[in-house]
Amino acid sequence: MLDEHRDKNWDFRRDIRHSKKSPILQKILALFECMVCTAYFHTYSDAVEHYLFIHKSHHADFKMIPLLKQMNRANEIKWLTSMKWDKLLQKHFMCLLCNNIQLTKCHLIRHHVKEHQSKELSITFIDRFTQYPHEAKLRNHKENLSFDQYLIYYCGHCVDLPFANVHDVYNHWRANHERADDVKPFRFVPAELAKCRYCDVIGTFQGLKDHQAKQHSAMHFVIENLLDRSKCGLCLADCSDSFSKHFENHHKSVLETNLFSPIVLSDYTVKKLRNIEEHKKRKCGHCTEIFETNDEFYKHHDTVHHPHNDISETFHDNESSHLICGCCNERLNRNVKLFDHFIEREIDSVEKSYWKTKVVFGNGLTLNKHNLLGTKLDDSYLINE
Repeated sequence: MLDEHRDKNWDFRRDIRHSKKSPILQKILALFECMVCTAYFHTYSDAVEHYLFIHKSHHADFKMIPLLKQMNRANEIKWLTSMKWDKLLQKHFMCLLCNNIQLTKCHLIRHHVKEHQSKELSITFIDRFTQYPHEAKLRNHKENLSFDQYLIYYCGHCVDLPFANVHDVYNHWRANHERADDVKPFRFVPAELAKCRYCDVIGTFQGLKDHQAKQHSAMHFVIENLLDRSKCGLCLADCSDSFSKHFENHHKSVLETNLFSPIVLSDYTVKKLRNIEEHKKRKCGHCTEIFETNDEFYKHHDTVHHPHNDISETFHDNESSHLICGCCNERLNRNVKLFDHFIEREIDSVEKSYWKTKVVFGNGLTLNKHNLLGTKLDDSYLINE
């Protein structure tokens, strides 16, 4: 039914046979009720379209409602929900490396790290019927309708392991980078999922590069937005006319920079990411200098304020930001004129150095300049001035 009748009503005939009577055919009509807003639909394609455009998610959950057609003595037709038919139709993640099926992003990432740690994430969506509510693993709609439902997170110092959320990145950082001999500040990098233009494979930018190099080597590298197939997977521009021409005309330089994930984020997503409160910085109580880690603070205190007692306060930093230059990796104050800095360095390609420049926010969020294209923080118009 899902494969062949997505655009049609799901009508059934039930054959009820009695021992001494002729068979009776009862008509049953199946409806799809949205588990988030209780809207209902006659066709599966309409239901999926509703979930995608209203709830901005592929992870549709629909309760199957059977309507039984009955006729009274006055020949009046009524549709009754008298049948007990506890079914859910849900979309799941399917790992394309082993066909393992997982209900949520969190479960998917845990599976990938356990079974395919050395490989790039490669997934698709699959529809499944489950019993409701007894046998079904009910999905947390807050998770799957959140702003980061299709964001994968990485540690800013070792971008080899995917994480489902920033809290998991933070635990990784504390175990591997905060207490190490070479202490490093907390950094997390988001990578948005996109879709291969030539098939149904979904992955991060790096995963799709590997996929298309192996499976579509004769084609231009082209990816599309996960929630809108008519939009570019890198910059959200409308590419209905030609994806290949758009990538050639607008993304040639950024693809040559080999960025980890240049996929553009929306203003809303950037704002939500900047407001994440996981790591706390420490402010010295003697001189108000701010430190990324406890180790840095105590070294400062022992050097500058010894033998006074150490006094400090911790806080979430959702305001500050600085740059890491794309040509020399020098840390720059956000008020520094980046393009003047490029001129001083006499670099060959200003555009490539600009895209490679990182913006590091106070809470550890680390983005490249291309992630901010089209947002309120975008200053790429200065490239041609």
